[in-house]
Amino acid sequence: MDKNLRIIVELLNQKSISYWIDSGTLLGLVREGDLIEKDNDIDISIWNKHEQDLIKLLPYMRHLGYTVIVSKYYGMTYRYKLISYRAAQSIEIDIAIFREYQDYAWCPGGFPAYQPGTLTSLPQRFLEKLSRFQKFKLNAWKCSDAELSVTSWPWSYLYRVGTWWIPKDYFIHLVRLDKFNVTVPYDWKRYLDFRYGDWKKPVKSWRWYVDDSGFIGDRSPFDQILPNH
Repeated sequence: MDKNLRIIVELLNQKSISYWIDSGTLLGLVREGDLIEKDNDIDISIWNKHEQDLIKLLPYMRHLGYTVIVSKYYGMTYRYKLISYRAAQSIEIDIAIFREYQDYAWCPGGFPAYQPGTLTSLPQRFLEKLSRFQKFKLNAWKCSDAELSVTSWPWSYLYRVGTWWIPKDYFIHLVRLDKFNVTVPYDWKRYLDFRYGDWKKPVKSWRWYVDDSGFIGDRSPFDQILPNH
């Protein structure tokens, strides 16, 4: 199992923080026995009621060499991204914060506003390079923690915001996968069916913000939950 995943999972288990392995990381573990090749992040999710427990864990992660990037949507934290600056080629750890609304679990999700090759104007290309440079700076120069608001400039220019919108029943009951000592949704097969369809067959052209059935790319959280907001 990937070293970064093992580190964070061991800490979450030791501190008894409720979590579940999610998205492509879950898919890789159960289908391939490891992370999906060329997958550049590790997906973990928690309920927002456990966020304070996660915050108490962050000093341990910083001590291990991880920088923390906090992503916000109109001031609401929805993701903690951990980046190791000690590894030459580090896999980022994304910890999503889910909230409940009626029968659904939801979380904002930022995705590229421009597809590769469509950034034609000089300002667009500059902002894209700025985004890449920010990640390089955090990784290479061991910068302190950072905050990224997808609703503030310049990130609001580079990212669109959709909504992870998933029946919460998938996350009510969790189970331990003993082979990897990680926690996953109890009915993970049905969950993967919902997210990916025929998940046993790899799809090379997969784009999560277009193809994932758990993500609504054309509706932001407030549009989805509070249509009159």
